[in-house]
Amino acid sequence: MNNKIFELRSRFNFYRTLETALKYNEEESDYYTTLNGDWNFLFLDKIQDIPTAFLDGKYEEISWDKIKVPSHMEFEGYGTPIYTNFDYPFPVNPPHVPNDNPTGLYYKKINYNKKLEKQILRFDGVESVFEVWINKEKVGNSQGSRLMTEFDITNNLYEGENEIAIRVSKWSKGSYLEDQDMWWLSGIMRDVSILEEVNITDVKLTPYTEEKKWYVRVNIKKEKKDFGKISVYYAGEKLFDEVLNSDEELIEIPKPYLWTDETPNLYTFIITLSDKIFIPVRVGLREIKIIDDLMCLNEKPILFNGVNRHEFHPEKGRNLSRNDIKAELIQIKKHHINAIRTAHYPNIPYFYDICDELGLLVIDECDIEAHGFPEEITPAKNSEWKEEFVSRGLRMVHRDYNHPSILIWSLGNESHFGENFIDMAQSIRQLDSTRLLHYEGDRENEVTDMYSTMYTSIAEMEERASKKIIKKPHILCEYGHAMGNGPGGLKEYQELFERYDSIQGGFIWEWKDHGIYEKSTNNYKYGGQFNESVHDGDFVLDGLVLPDRTPSPGLLEYTQIIQPITFYFSKGKLILKNNYQFKTMDNLVVAVEIISKDGLIFEKEYPIEPIPPKKYSDILYMNPKIKEHSYITIKLLVNKTDRIFSKGEVFAQKQFPYTSQTEELNEISSEVINQRLQINTTHFSTTFNTITGNMCSLIKSNKELLQSEMNLSLSRQMISNDREIQKIWNEYFLNEMYSYCKSFEYVQNKKGIVLFVNQYIAPPIVSWGIQVHIIIWISSSDIEYQVKGWFDGDSPRELPRIGFELPLNYTVKEIEWFGKGPGESYSDSQESNFMGYHKKKVEEWTFPYLIPQETGNRSHVSYSKMILDNGEEITMKSETGMNINVIDLVKEQNQNYRHLMNQKVKNKGIRIDIAMRGLGSNSCGPLPLEKNIVYNTPFSAVFSLI
Repeated sequence: MNNKIFELRSRFNFYRTLETALKYNEEESDYYTTLNGDWNFLFLDKIQDIPTAFLDGKYEEISWDKIKVPSHMEFEGYGTPIYTNFDYPFPVNPPHVPNDNPTGLYYKKINYNKKLEKQILRFDGVESVFEVWINKEKVGNSQGSRLMTEFDITNNLYEGENEIAIRVSKWSKGSYLEDQDMWWLSGIMRDVSILEEVNITDVKLTPYTEEKKWYVRVNIKKEKKDFGKISVYYAGEKLFDEVLNSDEELIEIPKPYLWTDETPNLYTFIITLSDKIFIPVRVGLREIKIIDDLMCLNEKPILFNGVNRHEFHPEKGRNLSRNDIKAELIQIKKHHINAIRTAHYPNIPYFYDICDELGLLVIDECDIEAHGFPEEITPAKNSEWKEEFVSRGLRMVHRDYNHPSILIWSLGNESHFGENFIDMAQSIRQLDSTRLLHYEGDRENEVTDMYSTMYTSIAEMEERASKKIIKKPHILCEYGHAMGNGPGGLKEYQELFERYDSIQGGFIWEWKDHGIYEKSTNNYKYGGQFNESVHDGDFVLDGLVLPDRTPSPGLLEYTQIIQPITFYFSKGKLILKNNYQFKTMDNLVVAVEIISKDGLIFEKEYPIEPIPPKKYSDILYMNPKIKEHSYITIKLLVNKTDRIFSKGEVFAQKQFPYTSQTEELNEISSEVINQRLQINTTHFSTTFNTITGNMCSLIKSNKELLQSEMNLSLSRQMISNDREIQKIWNEYFLNEMYSYCKSFEYVQNKKGIVLFVNQYIAPPIVSWGIQVHIIIWISSSDIEYQVKGWFDGDSPRELPRIGFELPLNYTVKEIEWFGKGPGESYSDSQESNFMGYHKKKVEEWTFPYLIPQETGNRSHVSYSKMILDNGEEITMKSETGMNINVIDLVKEQNQNYRHLMNQKVKNKGIRIDIAMRGLGSNSCGPLPLEKNIVYNTPFSAVFSLI
């Protein structure tokens, strides 16, 4: 690089007035001169064809065409686009490039009047290598296509008329590090400008928090002793001034408004050097750090619902206008996407301004990809490339340092791993220790702060997360390949992200199809349609939106899956949960539609109060009397236009099956006494232990039915065919599980109460357990359980059962049920039993095996009534069907009972099981078939009691 290249620094601008400085638009600065527009242009097939007149500065002797700047040569009719995924379209023989190297010569005359002491020529992006002459004198050269280059031209620029000439070539040594999955294009494709400057050469603002106070560290590089003053503004209002006395100042922000993706609060710091020189820099108060092995923003764990985004326009390539960028980012935000990985290079600077404003979390990725190299000769391991790796990383970090939206620096993409990445990471950390580092190719996490993978299967991710194989947080930097009709399986991925804290989300590949629009055919072209000899066909069409940003079904699916509201609906009752970490949900109204086979049969809007972050709404009742089977669609509509949504647009929505409820909802009451939530209704009373999350009391007719807490359990009495697997179960202590609450919340009004219980259930000694989320709807008519659970840690792969035990104070006398019967049934032994309504005395319930063991299970039960010897009843209902059993808890909980054959013990419990292992014949023969084995996979169930 030529020594006239200006020093690496953050990107900022000088302004003549305070008013324009606060607008934060460089195009309105009197000290900013754009060189965009029409330039003289000459296209050549190779560098060797450059006319001598150009090299001698005799520009008037050249017969010029015209070209727009910024643009790509190929989109202006010069040269050919080439699409490859990872193959190089030229011989891999670094540092050499093809002799046939398409080259463009640019020439322009400008009239210029200097305003301040120094003039800087700024290029925001040129693909891929260029040289610059001003007034026939060479200023310098540079490469790094998507990185900013600045030249100090103070001594080159004249007052009045000036000549600027630029040579741009498509291939360079840098092309070996720019092998991204996209079109190979060339030209001056981003803004070119001249900046007027004085005294200050760099400004870095670093927010941080200490002892619950927020500060901004101001670092300034200057050429003179005059520092001036700094003013802090929020929402256009000045908060205070500070005099700058040194090149580092610490400024405390009183009553801080923090920056997050949900609450993108921005401060503007104005450095004033005189009454005509102002430097604005925007600041977001936020902190990104690892807490308890999780990436946290302002101490809250992050869930990235992200996309990979290339810069692309079907008629302009990577040359995007400000309007293009803003419209695209608003669309991304409107679809509830909260994060962008700048695949695979730093974006145009304006992109980060809008991410700061709208609230988008950014992984800023360096312009490095050497995908086409075999690993054994990758540049990452070659010391000759070290300077280029480090330089590209530092150019990115210096330029973008002040943007709060950037939480993570990415070292690049798909370039294997080696010492050059280690040196690059070290250099970046020395410059900025406040952000995290990412690189998917660092498989052993030698330098990165997170474990990053691509397209990892759900099964593999769950294996790693549940067994805690990786300590560092895990993200999918690419997943959900959105090529053509797809992607599928996003719901299951999202459930995985929400299930395991250590998996902190992912980034769909990718945002937009890269089809090049052809006006003559009104169609989009892809790889191979420009007569390229090397190409990867339609693999470039893999986005959630079409090239014109038309949403695909895949985007609509993703939006529905990641919407930041959870809908809880049961029997005409609705509760909403705000899943935002920082933002209160307001400006919304609930709109309800009920449809049947006859179409829309009911619609109504309901007002809703604001919902604080991570909290629940009040219970909303909607129970129109509709006889036929129907579906209810609940929509949250925007009540007032904001910068993302227009009034009346759907913010979030969910549909449920709907059946009118005939129950009479009488008043209920509750109170918390000694960490017990006691709930009283007209028909029963129940109490929940807020420490364990379990129901610990159920009173009907003033009689306590429960002997102890209703709990989730895994064990059963051993059967003869369990003799081998039982040894393993004993090692895992399955018959002794303890539970405690990670959280216990509830929402209540006079007619109902809903509990939201997060439990951890684990045995003694061993380090594994079960995460259980339970929603419990309680009205005067019943107690409904909605259960989801999963296994965490090194749990046994196979289990006896998964279900609930109700220890009773009274003995069951008689059982009525609708399900398989009349005899006992298991998943691999039920053909002799049929669905129907059955009734049995408890004496007839079990089979008298000579060796006492598990017996009595009934499967596919949607209704059961247990009649107790005190005259009370316990009723269970489940639309999906459950397993039920009447058990002797002494036998059930004592695996040595087979030695106590003559002991007579009355039954004292009920089991309601989600899953029950099949019988098999493994006492001598095979295990149960795989479909009949209960594995340590996630489980769910819905059932009601009373």
